Amino acid sequence: MSNSPNVPAVFEKLAMNETTALSYSPDCSISYGRNLDRASCDNALAKISQVTASVTFGERGTGNWNVVLPRRYLSDNGQCAIDVKIDPKGVQRDVSNYLQITNAAGAVIRNCVGTRLPNTGGLVRQLGSL
Repeated sequence: MSNSPNVPAVFEKLAMNETTALSYSPDCSISYGRNLDRASCDNALAKISQVTASVTFGERGTGNWNVVLPRRYLSDNGQCAIDVKIDPKGVQRDVSNYLQITNAAGAVIRNCVGTRLPNTGGLVRQLGSL
């Protein structure tokens, strides 16, 4: 991904371990965007469903999943994106819920976009239960 400020920031939520992260400590990095607007990222976050029921997430073309990945939630102005995808080195499917994804994305926004200078995007790993 280009580090150009005109490219949407990408927040990746990756399922790759056999444990569910209870608290999210995002890896903040300019690799995921820079000079991000908090309001734009909050707008993208608001687009994620608030359903708390567990659903299956899986890579496109690998099975029949409730949610096909990758999936992108883009802010209205196109300046911030929240991407949900499977780590290519991890499992090809997982079970999670949208609340976990919202909480992980919120941690990135809070810790990387909201408090760092320069503000950056970030990455959260270990979502889901597989």
